[in-house]
Amino acid sequence: MKGILLFTLLLPIFTAAQLSKKDSIWLPMNFFIGNWVGEGKGEPGNGKYERSYSWALNKKFIEVNNKSTYPPADNNKQKGEVHEDIGFISYDGMHP
Repeated sequence: MKGILLFTLLLPIFTAAQLSKKDSIWLPMNFFIGNWVGEGKGEPGNGKYERSYSWALNKKFIEVNNKSTYPPADNNKQKGEVHEDIGFISYDGMHP
């Protein structure tokens, strides 16, 4: 009897914890969600890179923001360079 009562009390917790289809589609991408920083070398020289991934539009898209900053160098002595862009990752539900 105690086992049945315990099962009945815990059942709503287990059913609520299940992933929806929308969440399970994006499960492999969860690793990327957050802010990333690093350093590297590009055509303008050595630079610092910032990238962020966040959910957008009710988890239908992942918004990607990039910023690459390069200090002044021989070919651009005035102010260096800053490259910024924004992008979106989506899932095409029409194809399995």
